[in-house]
Amino acid sequence: MTDVGLISFLDKAGSNLKKLDISETNIALSEVGLRPNTFHNLEELNRYHCWDMTDIGMISFLNKAGSSLKKLNLCFTNITLSEVGLLATTAHHSLEELDLRWC
Repeated sequence: MTDVGLISFLDKAGSNLKKLDISETNIALSEVGLRPNTFHNLEELNRYHCWDMTDIGMISFLNKAGSSLKKLNLCFTNITLSEVGLLATTAHHSLEELDLRWC
């Protein structure tokens, strides 16, 4: 699976997703911020063991997920949260579970 393939798929079905598990993939999400779609129904995102993911890609995706995200798993990633200042202020009011083990 490639970033381009996943983003193309999300352009078609992403607005209806409640759970997205792209753990143990090489998906970086580096270009998701360039797409017009949002993921306002997404409640759970699993990015477990994704070493290619970037902080910018993750923040861009989180800004698209809106305020519905309840569970976020970023275990075993290189995420540093150094770009957290770019996170939209309206995002993630409903976040209930955040897993950052082994980051």
